[in-house]
Amino acid sequence: KHKADTIAAVPVMCQRMLDVDGEFDTSSLRIVALSGSALAPTLATRFMDRFGDVLYNLYGSTEVAYVSVAGPDDLRAAPNTQGRVLRGVTVRLVDEDDEDVPDGEIGRIFAGSGMSFEGYTSGEDKARLGNLASIGDLGRIAEDGRLYVEGRDDDMIVSGGENVFPA
Repeated sequence: KHKADTIAAVPVMCQRMLDVDGEFDTSSLRIVALSGSALAPTLATRFMDRFGDVLYNLYGSTEVAYVSVAGPDDLRAAPNTQGRVLRGVTVRLVDEDDEDVPDGEIGRIFAGSGMSFEGYTSGEDKARLGNLASIGDLGRIAEDGRLYVEGRDDDMIVSGGENVFPA
């Protein structure tokens, strides 16, 4: 109806778009930018198969802002990727002793950029390595240069865009 060319959404909104029956003219759509929760690889592929290669998955955190972006080419080649680390962002993957892990191995993700924040107003903060903050995820950077999140470093679960802790 409005010929939108850009949509900012969370993955569940893409699932809901797929659930709508019928054909719609989405030819004006150029970008669907996602963040806020994990994008299931099957959802990425199904969405692009129906609406075109317009999907961009933005990975980051409140504390660091954006860390990486997976564009349509990335998501077609490796639907489970979080994409390539953005220019100006530093990422370190470390083990339990805060030592860098070898290339391709899984480590705790720490990141920082000019958009990183200095801490919560309560005085609390995420774990830090110098000016890099913990994302709370475990990941690896593969030979293809893409970042892959392999799990959580803490107990937090994102449910419907809300952070939930089992405790």
